[in-house]
Amino acid sequence: LSFFGSFTVIAAAGLLQAHMLPQITSVRIDLLVGTLGASAVTIFGASSQPEAQPRVALLGSVIGGFMGLAVVILAELGNFGQMLWLMGALAVSGTVLLQEILVSVHPAGADLALLYVIRAASPDGGLHDVDTMYLLCPCLFGTVLVVLVGLVINNLSKQRAYPQSWC
Repeated sequence: LSFFGSFTVIAAAGLLQAHMLPQITSVRIDLLVGTLGASAVTIFGASSQPEAQPRVALLGSVIGGFMGLAVVILAELGNFGQMLWLMGALAVSGTVLLQEILVSVHPAGADLALLYVIRAASPDGGLHDVDTMYLLCPCLFGTVLVVLVGLVINNLSKQRAYPQSWC
């Protein structure tokens, strides 16, 4: 089921990105990002673990997106947007700290935070080219997609029960 689940969710994300999202908006939206793979590994390969549970996965991912955004804003205000190493370190460590406080540690969330600052600081983009749309897609929508597919596929076998809890 892990192979089938991860294959299904990544294929669905790729198809949505290629065919549906361009019909909805003219803004380039990336749904198919590495973070989605990390969430798929967690939800399909470790579905009984705390970090795979829906609340934890969703909240942990959103925390990562918000932390990435907060660090980019802080970097603009503090004039250290050219220091990718510092922005990345702050985004990931801030994500881990907030996830621990809110009991929502989902490893892909830290990946989302790091990806946000990398994109924001890229030479072809700039700090202003990554916006809050990133918080919706891939942060929230991508994780919702993995959780929904996980709810279906992880329950196809009597040997699995997903989720173990909603809290």
